[in-house]
Amino acid sequence: MSDENIQPKIRGAYGIVLTPFYDDGKIDYFQLEKQLNAVCNSPIAGVVVNGSTSEFTYLSFEQSTELAAFAKKIINGRKKLICGATAANCLETKKLLRFAEALGADGALTAPPYYFPLSDDDVLDFYTEIAREKGDLPIIAYNIPQCTSGISMNVFKKLLNLSRIQGIKNSSGNILQIMQQITFRNEIRKDFSVLTGSDESIYPLVNSGADGSFTAIGYLYPRLISAVYANLKNEKGLKYQETVVKLAYLAGSISYPLGYRMLGEASGNMSFGRYLQSVSKERMAIYEKVKNEMKRILNDAELGGMI
Repeated sequence: MSDENIQPKIRGAYGIVLTPFYDDGKIDYFQLEKQLNAVCNSPIAGVVVNGSTSEFTYLSFEQSTELAAFAKKIINGRKKLICGATAANCLETKKLLRFAEALGADGALTAPPYYFPLSDDDVLDFYTEIAREKGDLPIIAYNIPQCTSGISMNVFKKLLNLSRIQGIKNSSGNILQIMQQITFRNEIRKDFSVLTGSDESIYPLVNSGADGSFTAIGYLYPRLISAVYANLKNEKGLKYQETVVKLAYLAGSISYPLGYRMLGEASGNMSFGRYLQSVSKERMAIYEKVKNEMKRILNDAELGGMI
C-alpha cells in the first residue's frame, strides 16, 4: 500500500454519551436506550461511553462496565463504539482496557491518571506501560489538561512510536498544539488519528487535516454535527459551525457538564434526570435563562430535521 493511501482507523464525528441518572444516582437505562437509538439513526460515525461529559468519575468500575456493555448491546454494530478507560491509577486503567477489549469495542479513550500531577516522564511511562499490555484494542490518548496532566508535544512525538497508541483526542483548546500534532503525524505516522475534543473547532481543524472529533454536541445533536462534516468545503458548513459555536458557548457558561445536559434538554427530545453535583436554586434560575437562550438559537437556526 502506498504511503498516500494510509488512513487512520478512527475517523469522522463521534458523540460522547451523557449519562442520564435517576434521583438516587443510578443510571437511567430507559432514557439511555432511547438516546442511543436516536444517535444510531443519524449519520454520525460512532459513540463514546465513559468520557468526560459521561461523568465517568462519578461511576464505580461496575457501573462503568455495565454502562459500556449496555451501549454495546443497544448499538449492536450500527455505529463504532469507543470505551473510556481513564482511572486514577494505572492498574485500574488496565482493568478497563481489558474489559473494553473483551467487550469487542472499537477502541479505548485513555487520559493520564488524574488527581496527582504527573511529569512528562510520568505521562510517557504510563502510556508506554499500557501500550505493552496484551491485546489489539486501539488506544486513543486523551489530552485534557483541564482535568489531569496534559500531553506535551515532546510526549506526543514519542507516542507516535508506540503502535498500540493509534490516536489522540485533544480537548485542550490549543489550536497551535493540534496543528503541530497534525504536522508531525503527517511526517512520522499517517495511520495515527488526530481528533479534536471541542465542537467549536471542527470546521477549521478537519479542513486543516484533523481526522475527526469526539464531542458532546456530536451526541446531543448528531445531525447538526454531521451537517458540518458534509459541508466542510463550503459556506453552508461554516454557517452550521457558527450555530454549534453559539450553542457550545452557552453550554460553557454553565457549570460543566451541567451546561451540556441542559443543552441536550433544550430541544425537548432528551432527558438526563438528576445532576449529581450541588447547584443552588439561585444559580439554577440563572442557568434556566441560559437554557431559554439555547432554545431560541435552536428554534431560530435553519436546521430542518437536524434537531
